[in-house]
Formats: sequence, structure tokens, C-alpha cells
Amino acid sequence: LEHYPKSRLEIYDRWGLKMFESTSIGNVRWDGKNKGGSTVTDGTYFYIIKATGLDDVKYDLKGTVNVFQ
Repeated sequence: LEHYPKSRLEIYDRWGLKMFESTSIGNVRWDGKNKGGSTVTDGTYFYIIKATGLDDVKYDLKGTVNVFQ
């Protein structure tokens, strides 16, 4: 992801509560914990990635990730 220096990753639960966010997604990975450091419960979470490439092309990606412990 070094080609996307301007990037943001956000993870939300099904009620729209933000669980995680990072502006350096090239170096940070979501470890399944919420902002308070507690492990999230099993379920589906939603991600939003907004990035701008070195060529100034903007990307807006959305999807889901399932957590099973």
C-alpha cells in the first residue's frame, strides 16, 4: 500500500459504531479489537477504505469482513 500514501481505513459494527480507524493502512492491520482494546464479538463488520494514489486517482472501497473466534 505504499502506492497510496493518503489512505484511511474504518471498521464499523452492524449498528454503525466505529470499531477501528487508521490513516496509515500500509503499516496498521485491524486485529479484531475495538477502540477500547477489547476483542469484538463474532459477526459481520463493515469496512470503508478511502485512498488517493500517487497518481491522484481516488478510491472509495466498501465491503464486509466476518469475525469468528
